[in-house]
Amino acid sequence: MAYVVANKDPNSGPDVLADLSRGWPFKDEVFDMVVSTWAIEHLISPDQFFREAWRVLAECGSVLVAVPFLHRIHGSPQDYWRFTEVALDQLAQAAGFRHTVVTPVGGTPFLAVTGLLWPLLRPRAVAIGLTILI
Repeated sequence: MAYVVANKDPNSGPDVLADLSRGWPFKDEVFDMVVSTWAIEHLISPDQFFREAWRVLAECGSVLVAVPFLHRIHGSPQDYWRFTEVALDQLAQAAGFRHTVVTPVGGTPFLAVTGLLWPLLRPRAVAIGLTILI
């Protein structure tokens, strides 16, 4: 399986420089899957992300998006949004996706432990990125 990493930060070593809040530099219907983890909350226009994901996916392609919900604000460079299941579903549906499944992961114990340990662990900020599997 091959993949392409897109990021607007050249220091993160992406395969393709791209601002995911704008049009993506890929042809229509060329990818089987788009994967984004903890990235769209950093985009000023998450609706554009879903429209572009829809555009670059081949027929029967899939998009997998993971986002934080109850999580402290974190940079890289900005942190704009928290999404409910309904919001993610609506963003996907508005972009053209018809078969959506939104599954919450974690829960109160997970969030409590993460919230307590986060200041101690001081993890480095994750760069805004997108992985597109071919």
